This record gives sequence, structure tokens and C-alpha cells, in this order.
Amino acid sequence: MPDLAKKRMTVSSMFLFSADANQTGNNGAVPVQNPRVFSRKKDLRYAAVIYNPRIADGKPQLRTQLIVTQGSKVLLENPEEPFSGPMSGIQVVKIGQLGLGKVPPGHYILTLITTDPLSDKKQPRTIARSIDITVID
Repeated sequence: MPDLAKKRMTVSSMFLFSADANQTGNNGAVPVQNPRVFSRKKDLRYAAVIYNPRIADGKPQLRTQLIVTQGSKVLLENPEEPFSGPMSGIQVVKIGQLGLGKVPPGHYILTLITTDPLSDKKQPRTIARSIDITVID
């Protein structure tokens, strides 16, 4: 567990949910723990809490990128994108959603990369969190 009092950026583990494809709110999103198995009929929603990002102009300047791999093969590499969520105290929450309808059944690794370009040299500028999932029919 990181020491948040040191005011260094850190990122929680990824939290996973199963949601209907057209669902945008939190109602009906079902948390998925071990085993992390998802049906192709649902979407995968992921979330991570980013603590202590540096602030400029009243908001964090974070960038995030999602990468999905299967073995050594990169299946999805989203472009790095600016984070646009609101601050709540010392944290922000990154939420994303992936459709699984066209994904073949199998084992995958999701990796969320978070970069804080405002971080000084003594602190981590980039943090990656990965989690494995299994997709079934």
C-alpha cells in the first residue's frame, strides 16, 4: 500500500465490471472479481483511482493509454489520451469500457498506463497497472 502522505502519484489496482453494451451509468454494472471471466455478450468496464496527480490550471494534466495483449501479441493499443475527469480531493478516477462482442474467447491482459507530465524527476512520471481476464462465449 503506497503512502499517500508523501504526495507522490500512484495508481490503484484496476477494478473490473460487466455491463450491458448500451449502458453508460453505474446502474446494472456488476463487479467482477476472481475468476475474472467475461461473456462476449457484455462489455468490460474498467476503473482505476489515480492519487496525487500534479495540478496545473486547477486540474490534472494526466494522460492514459489502454493496451490489450494476448501472449506476446498486442491486440489493441489505444493512443495516449488526455484524462478529462474531475478531481475529488487528492484523487481522480479513470473509467473506460470495451465491447467484447467481436473478441474471440481466450485469455487477455489489460494494461492501463498513466503518465503525469507535471511530475518532477524525483517522482514516478509513468505508472502501469495490468490485470488478466478471460473472455468466453
